[in-house]
Amino acid sequence: MLLLALAAFLILGVGLSLRFEPWLASLRERPAGEARQALSSLFQWSTAMLCASVLAVGIQFWLAGVRVREAARFPYPGAKRVWDTPVLVGEPAVARGRLLQVIGVLLLVCGLGVVVLAWRVFRVLTAGEPA
Repeated sequence: MLLLALAAFLILGVGLSLRFEPWLASLRERPAGEARQALSSLFQWSTAMLCASVLAVGIQFWLAGVRVREAARFPYPGAKRVWDTPVLVGEPAVARGRLLQVIGVLLLVCGLGVVVLAWRVFRVLTAGEPA
């Protein structure tokens, strides 16, 4: 499932990057106010996608950590794993689960930090815009 999502994001990213150059060229021909509005929308959408991705990965890490700690086994039962992944049981598995949860929290904090910083950057960029 995760690999499918990663492949979808990769294909979407390549498609968007191929579409971006012609759009940017057409943006140069627009009036300044319209171009500024289009760039603001682009900034908002790209920031939203970045934050959604980071927050989703943070939630995934947190949930994986919960499953590992509940089962006291890493990887948790039912998880896909690479063939030669060593299975940890007991306290080492619980410690790995805690580590996954810490990484999840750090990713969530980073995602929320990007939201706050992007909001401040957007306010600065649109401060001189006529109402």
